Amino acid sequence: MLGWWLLLLLTAWPGPAPAEDYVAPDRPPEPEVVFHFIGNRDLTEERLRTAAAVDLRLFTRHRRPTAIDDAAYLMQLAYRRTGYHFAEVAYELHETPNALAVTRVDFLISEGARVLLGDSGFAGNTVFSNRELRELLENIMRGEGTGPPPFIEARLNEATSRIRELYLNEGYRGVQIEVGEVLFLPANRETRTLANGALLATVTINIDEGERWLIAGIELDRSPPDPATAEIDRALAAAKDELLDRPYFTRRKLVLRSHLLEAFHATGYPEARVQIHDQTGDVPGEIFLLAETASGPRVIIEEVEISGNRRTRDSFINRRLLLSPGELYNERHRRESFQELYRSGLFNRIDFELLPMDEEESAPVLIPTDPAAPPDPATTTVRRRLLVEVDEADSRELFLAGGWGSYEMLRLRAGFVNRNLFGHGRILRLETGASMKGTEVETGITDPWFLESRVQADFPIFYRVREEPSFTRTEKGLGLLFSRELTRDRTASVGYQVRRSDISQIKADTDTESLERGYGIASLKFQLSRDTRNDIFFPTAGHRTYGAVETADKVLGSELEFFRFTAGWRKFRPVSPTLTLGARVDSGLIIPSRDQVTIPLGERFYSGGENSVRSFREGRLGPKDLKGRPVGGMGFNTLSLELRRRLTDKLALSVFADYGNISPNRSRAEEDEEAFTSGSEVIDATLDDFFSDFRPGLGAGLQYLLPVGPARLDVAFNPDRQDDRHETTYVIHFSLGMAF
Repeated sequence: MLGWWLLLLLTAWPGPAPAEDYVAPDRPPEPEVVFHFIGNRDLTEERLRTAAAVDLRLFTRHRRPTAIDDAAYLMQLAYRRTGYHFAEVAYELHETPNALAVTRVDFLISEGARVLLGDSGFAGNTVFSNRELRELLENIMRGEGTGPPPFIEARLNEATSRIRELYLNEGYRGVQIEVGEVLFLPANRETRTLANGALLATVTINIDEGERWLIAGIELDRSPPDPATAEIDRALAAAKDELLDRPYFTRRKLVLRSHLLEAFHATGYPEARVQIHDQTGDVPGEIFLLAETASGPRVIIEEVEISGNRRTRDSFINRRLLLSPGELYNERHRRESFQELYRSGLFNRIDFELLPMDEEESAPVLIPTDPAAPPDPATTTVRRRLLVEVDEADSRELFLAGGWGSYEMLRLRAGFVNRNLFGHGRILRLETGASMKGTEVETGITDPWFLESRVQADFPIFYRVREEPSFTRTEKGLGLLFSRELTRDRTASVGYQVRRSDISQIKADTDTESLERGYGIASLKFQLSRDTRNDIFFPTAGHRTYGAVETADKVLGSELEFFRFTAGWRKFRPVSPTLTLGARVDSGLIIPSRDQVTIPLGERFYSGGENSVRSFREGRLGPKDLKGRPVGGMGFNTLSLELRRRLTDKLALSVFADYGNISPNRSRAEEDEEAFTSGSEVIDATLDDFFSDFRPGLGAGLQYLLPVGPARLDVAFNPDRQDDRHETTYVIHFSLGMAF
């Protein structure tokens, strides 16, 4: 009977209302929080909000009283960091009736006087002069700003820490540095111009230098094992030359430790342990370094095991290793093997690990010694497996890239790259590019380890069509280039190239210049370069220097015969953390040889454009025909100075001055002369004008930094415009990449 009543009750129950008819019960609205800032003059409301953004957000959401306390403290700290040493920030909460649902927080700000660093005195210092210490103090107080440094207590503490480091590096391990009484005095207007009401903080720093400690000796706690004796002796001699009679500080122990570990590792002791202890001598100020050593067993590599490679052949990895079965384990060889494998670009991760020959191995093989003597780990040799575990990177890549140039306008490039062809680390590339002025197709194979040497070989095949300002050039050819890194930043290369060039749609008057419309070139080129730039896209330090000579001769299979010389130099010097001064010099000379009279239009030098003298359009600087169309020259020079300032992480501004020429400075038509009749006439005319008729360009640019290089907008003016040569007053360039 009870069940029937329950069933009746359930069927009669109306159930939940439909979603569209459901009305939520009335809730009081979330109270609004309003922040008012009262008394701030030097720091804006936005800056104060930014300084305490997290705590203001916490208070708005959760009404935590501690959050508003922390917010007021952070605002006060923001004032202190700008030199307002006496700034105070308090607050008042105003709760309004629930009907209005508003909570108001008034931040009551008393900025006080801004305090600048005044006189600074030092007492007790004999090692460093007052001038040196005062300069250090002022630089830290000033930070990245300019003008009189503000007084900031946190920076004062940083300065005392830096002074302590100076003394520690000179061996004063017990130095004591304390800040004395700080006096706040009104600014003396006769000696310093300051804002109204500013105070000067007079600071005295007391220094108790204490005893200077020098390293008087270096000793080992025990004799090294015989196989390592010679190497350890050399390491000790090097350490003594570097450390003895030098000021003692903690890092000196690390220098000695690294010398000894390197010696143990080089002689087959990878498990060696070295700990350095410092001991005071009998004479005050003497420190002796005692090296506590444990060589561990000597390790021979029994076999090399490679793991993790799916596409790369074992033979390729083995050829990069300097560690082979049967040889002693050498830590330096392990590092060099790691660098060689990593340099290939084929691996994300490379690990080396020494493993026992089998899991049940418990006792090493002993070198025959005195049977009655207990086993000595230092005279023990064990055999280990060397496990080389790699994690392969993606070696195949399809890419599509876009760009823009003031002359070519839209540029697109697409291609396919396989960096591990057939598992041997060779690189296959297929690329094509197009712009509003031309197209290009190129394929090639690169072998980074030609014949298992450190020479890189490149074999390109190409086809190019490009519309120049005065003609259209079509090229097809192939080459063979060998290059080698001489040092980390120096590279030498030599290459042989064969190409066919056809010149068509010639707009310039060539009657007095060059009538050659098609020719074959076979040339040999040698180049040396050095590059120490810290960034190839937007360098702020370092330099790049290069020089090249190219010769084309009938002996090489060429129809033209000439020598081409090119050289360049770029230097980047940081003026401040955000300001960089860049300089560029480029020069080139091409001279005919043997029976060659003149150089075709397609092989000449041209100047002007986004990457040379920017007050000229592409190729428009230099000799022209009578209608103002460029005909190029046999020599050129370009000089540039550019001051670049980083405004934000992505935005930069630059001002620049370009200066350049083309030699000969005038065409034969402009000179009202007949065509050259001999190569010597060409050479004489080129050398006579090589350093004359330089044309200027002044301007400014804006760069937006992208992962592939900066997008650049340059506006350049020509202060020495020549109307009779069809030159413009200014030119605007929009392109990708810096001018140099």
